[in-house]
Amino acid sequence: MGLTRVATMSSQTTDESLNDRAQHLLKLLVEHYIRDGQPVGSRTLSRDVGMSLSAATIRNVMADLEELGFVHSPHTSAGRIPTDKGYRFFVDQIITPGGLPAGKKQQVRDFFAHAHGELEQMLHDTSTLLSSLTDCAALVIGPPHERATVRSLQLVDLN
Repeated sequence: MGLTRVATMSSQTTDESLNDRAQHLLKLLVEHYIRDGQPVGSRTLSRDVGMSLSAATIRNVMADLEELGFVHSPHTSAGRIPTDKGYRFFVDQIITPGGLPAGKKQQVRDFFAHAHGELEQMLHDTSTLLSSLTDCAALVIGPPHERATVRSLQLVDLN
């Protein structure tokens, strides 16, 4: 993608680089939306922004973020909600992951050690099934658990 001139964001920006004000407002918007599940308006953000910004200034920055594809408004006069691109930027560029305490790290290790054991059993059962169905020798091999990686994780709110 090329560079895009955005008047209220000072100088130039790319998708990977928003100024501090835009990043801060996007962070607040994403956090509000995650917490409340409702579109977030400029007035709500102006109360929590921690900067002396008017609601009009915040609306201008939100319009710029919308133009760049980080947020969108579900309908006229609604607040804004983050897009997939906005969430991705939030995760990749804005928040910093915290470390897990030792007890929780051990809990994760124990879980995956157990899950790997279940995977080994499933692979063994698959090999047995294939052998019995085909009357041939069957061998099913998975990656060693030290090299296996989790490729996707999705959390779904059940409320």
